[in-house]
Amino acid sequence: MFFHNLKYEIILNLRAKEVIIWMLLFPIALSVLYKAAFGNVYENGGITTVPVAVVEHEPDEMFRSMINYMGESESTVDGTESNLGRWLAKTMQEKNQQEDGERKPLFHAIYCNEEDAYRMLEDGDVKGIIFVDAPEGAAALSGDTQDADTSGDASDTVTAEWGAEAIKHFREAWGGDAVYENADAEEILSGEGLTLQDMTSFQDMLDKKSSLTLKIKSNGMEQSSIKRFLEMYSALTGITAHLADGGDTDSSSVMDAAVIADEKLTEGNTDPFVTYMYNMIAMVALFGMTVALHVALFSEANLSDYGARRSCSSTPKLTTIMAGLCGCFLSQILCVAVCITFQAFVLKVDFGGRLPFVYLGGALGAVMGVSMGFFVGAIGRLKYEAKIGISMAVVMGLSFMSGLMFSGIKASIEMSAPIINDLNPVAIVADSFYYLSVDPDLTRYWGKMVCVLLYTVVFILLGFLLTRRRKYESL
Repeated sequence: MFFHNLKYEIILNLRAKEVIIWMLLFPIALSVLYKAAFGNVYENGGITTVPVAVVEHEPDEMFRSMINYMGESESTVDGTESNLGRWLAKTMQEKNQQEDGERKPLFHAIYCNEEDAYRMLEDGDVKGIIFVDAPEGAAALSGDTQDADTSGDASDTVTAEWGAEAIKHFREAWGGDAVYENADAEEILSGEGLTLQDMTSFQDMLDKKSSLTLKIKSNGMEQSSIKRFLEMYSALTGITAHLADGGDTDSSSVMDAAVIADEKLTEGNTDPFVTYMYNMIAMVALFGMTVALHVALFSEANLSDYGARRSCSSTPKLTTIMAGLCGCFLSQILCVAVCITFQAFVLKVDFGGRLPFVYLGGALGAVMGVSMGFFVGAIGRLKYEAKIGISMAVVMGLSFMSGLMFSGIKASIEMSAPIINDLNPVAIVADSFYYLSVDPDLTRYWGKMVCVLLYTVVFILLGFLLTRRRKYESL
């Protein structure tokens, strides 16, 4: 009799229109909408190429090489590149070639005159204008001044040893592997195709440290990216100048401190977008509340006509309830599995390479949702429709607090009342998926699964306590 009831329970659930709509069609449609809305936002680590205009009142080949390294460039003004500029560009290019994968440009720099720059900023073609000027209090660099700075015996300004050290530190920081470990100064300079005259220009650039000014029309993430880049560049040139002034040149740690390198803390998927998908699956799992309400309601003769007929049946009440719960477990697990499969293989959502554990977490979440529905169905004498409404409100409220509609709400709750996130069933299931993606081990994942199982056991026990041995004098 148990398996007979189990079979018809599964058939009943899968034929129910509300199950088809809320457990299958609704999450699939919402997943497609989320993917269409957010799917491309966080590609390439969430980086978007920022267009920026560069107006060079003062030539600064160090700055030009740096911003070209961080992105791509075009020019609407005539300009010539020195031997030193070509060397800087070559070193940056070698750094790019050694990086794994394709790096999306951070900036698209447009070198232009001041009039064109302001026009593009006003039209929204660029997000900011970077003005490169002489240091405050210094005269603008004229042709005569430039000739005076670099004329004469270059060895009076810099030595071959200083030039060799500067090249070694610069290449270690921007060219990757250490080079010229056993070479003397003359070999290093000639190997790079540079002369002492070029190194004098290099030292002049460090000494001058051009003044950089940023002008923007409005505030935003893209404008903040430009500002952070300028701050990073200023720090880098300051430390490099320290080396040129006779600082610690025996260690590359000073230069390394100025270099910003990407280092993954995890191999998992850390895109904020994917948390919406985690919460979507958790919501579907908790929708099991609406599926399991009838298990308690249809076992009570005073709550439904179906329950009255079951009370007159020779089948033990425990057998009927267990068959109903198991049927709900299986049908709800199937719905969650379909949702995960659609997201993983159709929408290509990256769950971090541990998909079997995602299915396991979804299945246990579905069991927890069914147990919660069984408990709610056993409380009070409200009709089936009223308890459906209450269950839907509970699930959607918990999903909202977990970040399904607005991802920032969960962080706000964590700051003010973290216990809410720790007790929220939707947040528990969603967090288990997140930990699967970012944690190298499964410790925190299993911790969340233990919480899910505890919820399941507690709700089922409470449901049985509320439905056991009820007698009716009349109906």
